[in-house]
Amino acid sequence: MGERQATRKLGIVGGVGWAATALYYEQLCRRSERMRRERNVGGVSSTLEMAIESLDLAHAVSLLGKEGDEASWSAFDAYHTDALLRLERCGAQVAVMASNTPHHRLAAIARGVRIAVLDLFALLAARCAAAGVRRALVLGTPTTMGSHVLHGAFAAAGVRSEVPQDARDRAELAALIDGLQKGHVPDAAQRIERLAIGCLGADAASGMVVLACTELPLAFCAAGTEGAEAAFTHHGVRYLDSALVHVEAALQACCADDSPGLASPGSAAR
Repeated sequence: MGERQATRKLGIVGGVGWAATALYYEQLCRRSERMRRERNVGGVSSTLEMAIESLDLAHAVSLLGKEGDEASWSAFDAYHTDALLRLERCGAQVAVMASNTPHHRLAAIARGVRIAVLDLFALLAARCAAAGVRRALVLGTPTTMGSHVLHGAFAAAGVRSEVPQDARDRAELAALIDGLQKGHVPDAAQRIERLAIGCLGADAASGMVVLACTELPLAFCAAGTEGAEAAFTHHGVRYLDSALVHVEAALQACCADDSPGLASPGSAAR
């Protein structure tokens, strides 16, 4: 047998929703195989060791709390914390929640968890800042778009984060997310593009649209391909795929000897 590269085992809290979790798994496998090829390591393809705790989307949504009422989030937090603890017990050393919405509650969810949980909001803000973006349109669920945690992360990175304000735009976005969770929406990319241009206006080419719902990138056919990039341009509009940003950070955290995205156990990695 060939020499085995030392890696950390990855735990994924998925199922919210399942199509995005499948994309995470596929991309993690594709990219870890590619890393092996680029290092000219022969033999059987090598992929990360992973464990997935797939949650029930309907149950998770039913547990969403109300902003300003900390106690109302306790069941939602516990549902995700318990999944992380199960991953910890099965040997995972790094974890990701394959969904944007729970990251609004990351600090509470990760409390008492002894393995590092990668902070998706901080990663998205850092990618925008590194790309020189100063204005980002964030598209996601109502919880994500209204999250002071998300907007705080962007502000700390020097990026102005905005969300659609028109009720019709928000309704359109909610319908798109619901449709993508259930299956393919034929004109989803065009509908996202119209929404982005309508919100960004003349700044559409210079700003960036953050697809801060792991279902939204599924609207673009390239999302699941081997050469897919986290940042991409479609019809002149720049997008950032939250799922692939997360995948890239997870792979780095699991494979690098001293990953900058890996925090000490018991804290959320930023």
